[in-house]
Amino acid sequence: PTQPVLAAETDLQYTRPNDGIVWWGMEAYAHPRTVKLAFVMGDAWDLYHSNETIFKYFNLLRPWENRSELVDATALLWPLSNSILGPTNSYIYRTPEVALASAQDWRPGVIGFQEHAWQATVNGSVPVFTTQPGAIPDRMFFFSALRNLVPLLTSAERGKYSSDDLVQLALGQAREHLHGARATPAPYGEYADDLWTGSASMPRVGQYKDILISLYRPPWNGKPDFLFPPRTHAYFPKALFDNVIDRISDLGWVIGRAGEAYVALHTSSKNNTWQTTGKFVDVELVAEGGRAAWVCIVGRASVYGTFANFTQIILGTTVTASFDDNMTITVRQPTGRVVSFGWDSTPL
Repeated sequence: PTQPVLAAETDLQYTRPNDGIVWWGMEAYAHPRTVKLAFVMGDAWDLYHSNETIFKYFNLLRPWENRSELVDATALLWPLSNSILGPTNSYIYRTPEVALASAQDWRPGVIGFQEHAWQATVNGSVPVFTTQPGAIPDRMFFFSALRNLVPLLTSAERGKYSSDDLVQLALGQAREHLHGARATPAPYGEYADDLWTGSASMPRVGQYKDILISLYRPPWNGKPDFLFPPRTHAYFPKALFDNVIDRISDLGWVIGRAGEAYVALHTSSKNNTWQTTGKFVDVELVAEGGRAAWVCIVGRASVYGTFANFTQIILGTTVTASFDDNMTITVRQPTGRVVSFGWDSTPL
């Protein structure tokens, strides 16, 4: 539904109940263009009586079925409502020794319920990637927030508050209603089953051959923090590499070799720590700060020669980043290659 031209080309519409099955298969339950389709489906097939389906949530929204504020509310909750499946601009750089793959510019900022934005695979089996760990909300949370937000938009008090303020109020009400108020948010998530599944907000990824840049800019300025904890993290399993050069503390780089394959990962955060307890010791690298920039460069012995040479080139590579709304990053290598990328720039 985010691409009306594609919908037209496939003859998918927003008013026919059978089309609703297709949209819902793409998880477009409450996108601004499809939210009212649920009522069409519910009426056509008498689905409201069941408490075991998603229609129990839509049944609570029926008082606003014909109000424009319902569509407005789904648009304001775009990080949740726009997290749907659809076409992806996938890119892969692959050699016999190493691969680097990404979903480029795939809905940056939305909550990624199960999406995996990028990954380097070293020596055939060693993964390296980043996500923003957070409280990936379940469907009930979203519909509770939606149910809270619509009355706020229809209230005579609406003009006294900004739309962002109303969204924050609705999200807070949903959390308190479903999980009770907490003085301190959970460190990673009260909804997610897995620390590495999905992402609290999807990054904007740009890749060109062997270099990738991943930018994180959570929506609503990272609020509320129980949805968007102010940190990102990397999966970098040190024990699976033959050699590891860890210069995170001073230069922001960690470099690994597995067989004839090389990988380097850079964080622009100034506050980084390796996990020292639990099952992700020396695997999870946590970078504090909601806005973040990561750089991944892969290589192989047939191109760079020795691992020492690859390491020398990487440690001579400078990364400069700004964290304003445009979020620009520039990578300069001693080989003369310069790569720049930003939140609003064209893809690499």
